[in-house]
Amino acid sequence: VHVCVELNAPLADRSRARLAALAAGGRGDFGSVPELAHARVVCCSLFDLDVDASLKFDRIYVGAGARARDALLVGRLLKPGGVVVGPFEEEVAGGRGAPQALLRATRVGDGAAAAFDVHELIPVQFAPLVRPPREARDDDDDDDDAESDDDEVAAAPPPPPPLVPLKGPRWGDDAPGLFGIEFRVAVRSLQRAATGETSPPIAQLPWHVVETEIVGFLSHDDVHATPPAQPKTD
Repeated sequence: VHVCVELNAPLADRSRARLAALAAGGRGDFGSVPELAHARVVCCSLFDLDVDASLKFDRIYVGAGARARDALLVGRLLKPGGVVVGPFEEEVAGGRGAPQALLRATRVGDGAAAAFDVHELIPVQFAPLVRPPREARDDDDDDDDAESDDDEVAAAPPPPPPLVPLKGPRWGDDAPGLFGIEFRVAVRSLQRAATGETSPPIAQLPWHVVETEIVGFLSHDDVHATPPAQPKTD
């Protein structure tokens, strides 16, 4: 599952068109790349993502100069063992001009115990990541030495936009190839049960009910090759 987050709407539209062309093999020298037909481009800011309700990823690439604090936000979008690569800079007064380095960070563990194994690769200099409006105003204030009049009333900031969750594919709506082999095997097992090839209690339900009302509500990575480890209890 490939997802791109792009703030600039015209660039997001251009990316969608380019991906569609590459998937069809209509442009470029590499032939068709069918997998790109399912790549999604979401037009929003990184800072508008609902990271807790979003799909979790194996790999993330950050294409603009982010700050150290942003790494923690991006890291919450990673699966355990997932890797993020991107240009990150140290925090400095004024929020601009800090040296950047291309970092590779691997998420170790999950939940509150998650940590990151970070390696600095090379010095780089990328255009800065567009900050949220509140932060951008703060940076401008830090650069401005002039003091405002006591009687001046600051305009109220606009309300933040609603958070955007990055949703994964849904069985029945998206191509089966977007789901892992474990998921497809599980679906086939349920189908065999529902159509009478085997006889657990689920065989009492028609397959279309199982497919739409059970399988359709599973996340594409809810099915594992081996059951997740259960926490020990005393």
